[in-house]
Amino acid sequence: YTTESKLAGGKGVTLGRVATEEGFNVYMPTTIYDEFNIVDTEGKTTNVLNAINEVNDKTSTNIMTIGLETNKTFTISTSWAYTKLVCDTLQTKLGNKLSFENGAIKVGEGVKYVKISANAMTNGIANYQIVNIALNGTYKATGYYRATNASYYGTISLTPVVIEVAEGDEISLTYGTGATGSLVIAGGTCTYLTVETIE
Repeated sequence: YTTESKLAGGKGVTLGRVATEEGFNVYMPTTIYDEFNIVDTEGKTTNVLNAINEVNDKTSTNIMTIGLETNKTFTISTSWAYTKLVCDTLQTKLGNKLSFENGAIKVGEGVKYVKISANAMTNGIANYQIVNIALNGTYKATGYYRATNASYYGTISLTPVVIEVAEGDEISLTYGTGATGSLVIAGGTCTYLTVETIE
């Protein structure tokens, strides 16, 4: 193999030429500079590094899981009313497009769609026990467990749902019951909210 350096477009990127045994010449970038721009047929200028970074941002993994550190007890004074569950622990974080704020997950810049799933374990009220996935306080998915005995624990699992979002949106869990009383929501690995960016 032989190599040579070549400046593409007069500036911006250095290409290395690799001559294969079959006689083909392959040019690969060896050095890319910040000022490397390309101009299309309509005169539009694009910075190559910025374009590459945008693609990487869209294809990078952004996942966050939040939950409760320990069991929490809530007084339900009104049936069929929903209250935000303020999560207190960050369990998993990959990427920089999601943040943990105010007991919920906040959507970052450039995110259009997310996939959300959740799980909760509850007991304490012999009636419907309800958990919702909420976007800015409006629920987008609902799961419930009907307890026939107040001492029974039930698990509410919300399978993944895809929703459209915008920067600054808040994704949270809300809870409610079909009767008044004391509701326990279990912590640890029992209750969590997971959000993954799609686009």
